[in-house]
Amino acid sequence: MRLFRLLALALLSVSTAAQAASEPRYYNDKDGNKAIWQESGTELPAFPQRANLIPLVAPEQSQGNEYFIDASSLLLGTDAVMRFTVVIVSPSGAVNVLHQGLACEPEVIKTYGYGTSTGIMVQRSQPSWRPIIRDGVMGYQFVLMDRYLCDETRRSTTVANALTRLRDPDAHDDAIDGSDVDNVDS
Repeated sequence: MRLFRLLALALLSVSTAAQAASEPRYYNDKDGNKAIWQESGTELPAFPQRANLIPLVAPEQSQGNEYFIDASSLLLGTDAVMRFTVVIVSPSGAVNVLHQGLACEPEVIKTYGYGTSTGIMVQRSQPSWRPIIRDGVMGYQFVLMDRYLCDETRRSTTVANALTRLRDPDAHDDAIDGSDVDNVDS
């Protein structure tokens, strides 16, 4: 009897997962209207040039890694996914280059391609959406979502706003915590 219950539960789980995968995903468009989400096509950008790299505030537990965003790669698609290239440099000098897309509302990320040591970007064969990692060496994903690429309502910000936030992270902090408001004695 117990085996029958476990089998029934497993079949129900598979059925529920298949149904959820087949249902359309919705998001709020730029006007705040509910729209059916469809992913835009993605072309890999050129390999990042040092002059275009913006340092990213390292996440906690980054193990000494340095993170950079290629300003020329930032692109907000019609699907509300912010695409970008991140360069991760380890303390030993190893360099990882990833072209990724971040969807703010469901808090997921996809790696479309990677850079090679010869300076070429290579498409991944079957990229898939994964939950954003909040800590450790990949915690930059959460930092990007929380501080730079998404607005306070968890929608993608504009490319111009993202670049402003990346270039001057302190200005964004002030706007969020209200420290830019003058204190008035009453």
